Amino acid sequence: MTMNIIEIFLRGIQTSKSTLPNNAQLSEKTKSTKAPVTLRLSEKSAEFYERQAMNLNTTPSSLINMVLNTVADSTDSEINNRYAQTILCIRERLQLIFDWHLLDVFQVHALYLEFCQIQNKEPLPFHNIGQILEQIDPDFIEYVCDEFYISVDWVIGKSDYIYETKDSWYLNHKQFCKNVLGFSEMKAKPILHFVLGDNISTHEALESENEELKAGAYISYAKELHGRSVRVYKPFELERWNYKKCRIRLKMISLFGQHAAKLGVDISQDSAIISADALRLYNASKLHPSQLPRQQMWLLDDYIDIQLPVTKEANEIDAVYSEYNHSGLVQFMVEQQHTCMDKIQNLATLLPITANE
Repeated sequence: MTMNIIEIFLRGIQTSKSTLPNNAQLSEKTKSTKAPVTLRLSEKSAEFYERQAMNLNTTPSSLINMVLNTVADSTDSEINNRYAQTILCIRERLQLIFDWHLLDVFQVHALYLEFCQIQNKEPLPFHNIGQILEQIDPDFIEYVCDEFYISVDWVIGKSDYIYETKDSWYLNHKQFCKNVLGFSEMKAKPILHFVLGDNISTHEALESENEELKAGAYISYAKELHGRSVRVYKPFELERWNYKKCRIRLKMISLFGQHAAKLGVDISQDSAIISADALRLYNASKLHPSQLPRQQMWLLDDYIDIQLPVTKEANEIDAVYSEYNHSGLVQFMVEQQHTCMDKIQNLATLLPITANE
């Protein structure tokens, strides 16, 4: 993440305010000792100022000085207003990040101490979250954003998008599953969260070209702060449910999660079944995953339908198992020792996985 904007806005303006005060704030002694500034005007400009000065019964130099002071005061006022608005935005959005992740005052302090240790900085005395929000440190903003996958541009108000980018679970579905296994290996208690529209059904997907039929997944995992687990959310793009390969791969990920759990891998699953409007907000990076509901586990052979709450999709199940068997994830789990070995005898007992299992 680039910090150029924050550096300019927070450090640059703060420095200019402290070292370059407005002319009105200078003492008479300071004003009198400053060297005069000479302006070279074109013949046309000089004639204009002379004419205007005569109309105002003053000298051209006084008129020029008055114009420049007015511009300077206006510019200072604009910069100060922008600075105040940016600081307010940063404080509000940092507080939102703390709220989304349910961070209490002790955990915010632990996050701040973690940041100071990594940056080799002397931590300030800490009393409450408000104090952290008062001390806007650009490096701390970047650290918080990196830890929680948040866009720096969103925090400083430059963007309306909570995330800079979201990876694709669809294009990299095998790597997506391996990432989940990696979080499990780190004892981070990963959860596979499926995001589905409340209007989704395979029948409608087959009959419709409606691109609003979106579905997808994101990962959350545990981070320890002050002796308690905090959920960190890693978002991914939603994809078209009425695209068969998308449905197959999403169900393959669900099968992977269920199978991994049977093999002793610490992976949980749940789902968020939400409206089309909420789906659009989430996919546009304007809704944080923590704001989505957490409901029952979504099974690979189920789909959501208002008239038929649970309907089996026999026609696609075989393709899901075939996709999973060809992914090599079972062998990867065994080779990387992600599984509890007392759950399995050998690789041959695991392959091929069939729908009957």
